[in-house]
Amino acid sequence: MVVDREVSHSIGDLAAMLDAERFVGRHRELAVVEAALAGDSPIRLVHIHGPAGIGKSALLRAAARLGRHAGRPLVVIDGRSDIADAQSIAAALAPAMTADRPLIVIDEFDRLVALRRHIGELILDRMPASTVVIFAGRQKPPREQFGAGLEHISIDIELGPLSTVEARDLLERRSVGQSEQMDQIVSWSAGYPLALSLAAEMSSQPMPTATDGALQPNRLADLVLERLAAGELDSVDPRTLEIASIAPMVDGRLLTAALPGRPTRLAFQRLRESSVAESVGHRIALHRLVRDAVKTRFRVSEPDRYRQSVLRVADHLRGRIIGGESEVLFELADLVENPNTRIGFGPSTTHYADGLGAGDLEIVAATLGCAQTQWWARVVRWAGSRPEQILTVRRSSGELSLLAICGRFEQAPPWAGHEIEFGPVLAEVRRRGITGDSLFLIDIHFVEADLDEATRAEIVRVGNIGVTRRVRGSLLRHCFANFEDRPLEEGSRELGFVEVPQLRRVDDERSIETWTADYGAGGLTGGLWALIRAEQGESPIEPLTATGVGEQVIAALRRYRDDAALEASSLGGGVGAERVAAVRAVVASAVDDAFGEGRRDVLLRELIWWSYLDPDGGLDIAMERASMSRSSFYRHLREARDRVSAVERPR
Repeated sequence: MVVDREVSHSIGDLAAMLDAERFVGRHRELAVVEAALAGDSPIRLVHIHGPAGIGKSALLRAAARLGRHAGRPLVVIDGRSDIADAQSIAAALAPAMTADRPLIVIDEFDRLVALRRHIGELILDRMPASTVVIFAGRQKPPREQFGAGLEHISIDIELGPLSTVEARDLLERRSVGQSEQMDQIVSWSAGYPLALSLAAEMSSQPMPTATDGALQPNRLADLVLERLAAGELDSVDPRTLEIASIAPMVDGRLLTAALPGRPTRLAFQRLRESSVAESVGHRIALHRLVRDAVKTRFRVSEPDRYRQSVLRVADHLRGRIIGGESEVLFELADLVENPNTRIGFGPSTTHYADGLGAGDLEIVAATLGCAQTQWWARVVRWAGSRPEQILTVRRSSGELSLLAICGRFEQAPPWAGHEIEFGPVLAEVRRRGITGDSLFLIDIHFVEADLDEATRAEIVRVGNIGVTRRVRGSLLRHCFANFEDRPLEEGSRELGFVEVPQLRRVDDERSIETWTADYGAGGLTGGLWALIRAEQGESPIEPLTATGVGEQVIAALRRYRDDAALEASSLGGGVGAERVAAVRAVVASAVDDAFGEGRRDVLLRELIWWSYLDPDGGLDIAMERASMSRSSFYRHLREARDRVSAVERPR
């Protein structure tokens, strides 16, 4: 296929045309899809699987092009996006339910494995018989996906490497013309499209030749990562790549915020064009393995700049959440490095959050043996009056794992204020005057039997994400959670929960403790932001001490351009912009007082200015302006900060 690039309507159109132009092979697989789309075969469900880098996504894009050409409405779902619950997947599939002869394409299906049963039910029960669905993932679909007669309309396609002829065709379409070099690349790649694409970009360098003939997939993965680190990644702006390794997904806005004073538009485009990055909507996600490798290298080799980069990304994501992008909360949570924090970015591979389903209450009652208790009668009553406040967590098979009641206090049923589970907590919240800024989580019941620690932790993580989404609680400051006859979850301690001793209570059936977390003025978003800051060694901004400016002003110095952080400081008086200006004045005064007119003092003052105060500055720019080696620069900058910290100021 030859692409007329001049008639492209947008960069996206051009990218799609180039993708079609460079696609090779897969004739057998596409023949299956074409027959299904034309109605020439009974196949309606096509399952494509194979290892990373084998070309599954490219094949799905080719199938989508066939669907468009056949006039079929297209619904595309990418498992890399944050679709983590039953409601989200239902909304994504809704357009196909009323369409004529739709084609549904689901990429990275492995990441939606916890929702597999739910997706299957939606497709089988609510899609027209003319629907064609193509799934792609790394794992072979389980046998139960072909049960109940589905084997008659399903096909399982294991995607293998390209043939030598197809591999050479791919390289020719990417302008690799030297025969000897092409032979080296084909031998090294073992027919993996990802490796071939990477090698084509690196074609100006000699390729390694395997000593044992064709490469095994695990060996190939090692070589691809080695080549990424030594080759293609060198052509991507290293600072941009580092930010992409910290943030789960990046866009131009994030890069601009994380790399102040550095051009980012071209860097973002180069990252998008890189074969180690994938587009998720209008944003870019670095390949997970590459992301981890780059992030580890960055953290170990340049810890100070790594810390600053994490803080800048956290600041930016926090600002977006405050601005209304609530889903970004889970990307912010991904920056928390403590693995015990039970909230984070990305769907689970084992569980998903859901609402109350038919038979759920009966299952819980039978499992816990509580059908005749008074407290269970209250749960049933709550489910009848406020079913939207019932949260469930299910295994990917659909089996119930957890049931809980959650919501905002002002939305609870009035009668609940007289009951032991909710009434005392409501009274305490009212006494504190925080009713409108708090959420509750009561009657948390694990249903899944024989839970190991890892499974329990994953259920809690999925449940926490579900609660936050359900109540839109990214900016709520307080959370109150009941725990009946069992200890607090360890992951909840990591989120700052402490017991409210005066709310301990006992009736004839059970004892109840209530724990609460105060995330601060910024709500859960602010709490996670503070946790990230603490992990990166950034002390909270506190009032001046009697003996000196100290670490408080150094913290403000590092956040000098962050209005939100300075507004939370008590270094200055007033509110809003007035407080921000006052804090900046304190910092500027400290810098002025710290240095004299001597040559070394002038240098140290310039380092502070270039690194923190200059709107167009930053550590990298300051190092370039100072013409210092990295070790010398950081040694001098540390001395400059110590001088500012030591300035004596009155109380």
